[in-house]
Amino acid sequence: MLVSLGSLLLDLTIAPHGQLRLEDDQEASISLAGGGQAANFCAWAAALGERARLVTRIGDDEAGRRLVAEIESGGVEVRAVVGPGRTDAVAVLVGESGDRAFARQIDTSKMLRAEDLQPEWFAGTRLLHLPGYSLFWEPIAGASRRAVSLARAEDAVISIDLSSPA
Repeated sequence: MLVSLGSLLLDLTIAPHGQLRLEDDQEASISLAGGGQAANFCAWAAALGERARLVTRIGDDEAGRRLVAEIESGGVEVRAVVGPGRTDAVAVLVGESGDRAFARQIDTSKMLRAEDLQPEWFAGTRLLHLPGYSLFWEPIAGASRRAVSLARAEDAVISIDLSSPA
């Protein structure tokens, strides 16, 4: 079992067809999908035939329920703590040369706490994957440390995604 702890969020990607101009409309390609580094890792692992489990925190809202159903339909087991607040979202603006800028609403996933984690969520873990973001904010950093302890008890390998180059 491959396990990742971190965000499951709504990704809104906007790729304008040409230069954006203030106070004007611009044609663009716009997509809405599930995302988040931990969720993406699990989705790719499941697509490659691995058993994958996502440990996350979502808001008690339609977006969170939809995202969980979407990733589960791709074969990922989800252990989601549901809390108050809105499920996280990121808007990605893609420039003409492919460079990207991100605007984020990260309220919920970083509130995952060590005491939220159940030891059975880590039973049989061969690899625990942690996005770097999960190490920088409390209380999710405490949850990450506990996840490492639970995964090490299973003799799992620990991997860390360095996240954003900035």
